[in-house]
Amino acid sequence: MYIINNRYKIKELGGTISLFVTACFFSFFGYLGTFLSNRISLFISLFIIHVGGIILIGLFTLQQRMKILFNIKITISLIAFGFISILPIFFFNLSLSHEKIGLVLLTQNSTTLCLSFIASFYILKEKINIKYLGLILIILLGIATIYIPITLNNILGLIFPLLVGLSNFVVNILRKYLSKKINSSVMALYKCFIGTLVFVFLILINLDSLKVSFSLDIVICLLLYTLLDSLTLVLLNIGFSNLHFTVGNAILVLEIPLGFLIGLVFAKQSIIFHELTGSLIVMIAIFLVKLEEAIRHNISI
Repeated sequence: MYIINNRYKIKELGGTISLFVTACFFSFFGYLGTFLSNRISLFISLFIIHVGGIILIGLFTLQQRMKILFNIKITISLIAFGFISILPIFFFNLSLSHEKIGLVLLTQNSTTLCLSFIASFYILKEKINIKYLGLILIILLGIATIYIPITLNNILGLIFPLLVGLSNFVVNILRKYLSKKINSSVMALYKCFIGTLVFVFLILINLDSLKVSFSLDIVICLLLYTLLDSLTLVLLNIGFSNLHFTVGNAILVLEIPLGFLIGLVFAKQSIIFHELTGSLIVMIAIFLVKLEEAIRHNISI
């Protein structure tokens, strides 16, 4: 029993470290995406990132001698996972053209959290927790504070992060389900294959995106983005396969303050008073929501 508990704690620690590192990488993606958006087509950059993922994760999969399953049911699930899992990075990079890094991360995490609440109520048939509902309303109030006054750029800066949060919510559910049956590296490899095919298609129907010159800083940025993206694909799958879903999402929330810090230091993105006020309201409410979830599910956080 002691050995079993020890193994569980080691797996839990590994999951925690994996998701903490992922949160750090996610926040840095904001800067990399902002840097590339002004210099290269989005389709080209995402194509290169996914091709690099095939190479890196493929080599790792071969080195570990992992089997890529061709069972029809599992293969269909993996293909569906691949298509859906390219949406967050696509919408995330679109968001960076219209909003600051920290605010994009804040809005997408808030969306995922609110959708989790709706799912627990309608799908899992859990009773409505008044405290939880109140905190969700506070989060929505905080987001409203950030995006007032409403402008066209604000609307786009809100819609795209909302789509990131929605697609992340679906991907995390699929990842949790598939991780019980399929190795995390194989899941990541399928995602990269699907992403490569999708972005090749988008490049072919938009040939103007091919008109680009690669400078040294662009190449370095793409290589770094590719490496970190490949690592996060594996780390996310490891983290959510070894941790409670609530705890995993709570750790990833750390990307919000890190995103504001990176936006300020590297991208020189200042934050005005109403954005700061709304962001603090949302971050405190998210923390309290996670604390309430931990108490409700009797887990440590």
